[in-house]
Amino acid sequence: MKKHWLVVVALAMLIWLLVPVLVVAEEPAPTLTNTENFSGEDLGEPGPTLTVAYQLGLYKTAAESVVKVGQTIHYTITVKNEGTSPLTNVRVRDNKLGLDATIAILAVGSSQSYPLTYVVTDGDLPVVNNTANPRSNQTALISATCSVPVACLRIKKLAWENDQGIVVKVGAPFIIKSPLRTVVA
Repeated sequence: MKKHWLVVVALAMLIWLLVPVLVVAEEPAPTLTNTENFSGEDLGEPGPTLTVAYQLGLYKTAAESVVKVGQTIHYTITVKNEGTSPLTNVRVRDNKLGLDATIAILAVGSSQSYPLTYVVTDGDLPVVNNTANPRSNQTALISATCSVPVACLRIKKLAWENDQGIVVKVGAPFIIKSPLRTVVA
């Protein structure tokens, strides 16, 4: 009789220990989302490429390669869903150009472009740097900067003497001779 009692207690303890394990095993495993691009090819080795569920692409270009003060730069800012799931509340900001737009849903593979302009000022010398910053509910803030050089001639002296002993002051017309060309200012 004592043997049966010990067997019943041992079975009861075993069931008591296994029940929580069985309940935990019935719950679905959490899903993990990869937020980085990775390929064995990045390391110079062939390997698997992981699929990215949420990835926001940002492309910023300027039509002009060099500008002068007073000229207009024509920018295009494009955001693209490069992942495998839709992105929601994609906010695109560019403070210099005054852009602050929100895309409610950016479907997989789709993109949205914003053509914008900027007039170059003296304060932009020697280069116009412009940065856009989008993010979504599923992605972190990313940024892209587009830089356009401003062609200029800066004179740091208030006056100087030319080869004929004539003092030239700032604001006065003068000629600069170089092996490439002569500029009248």
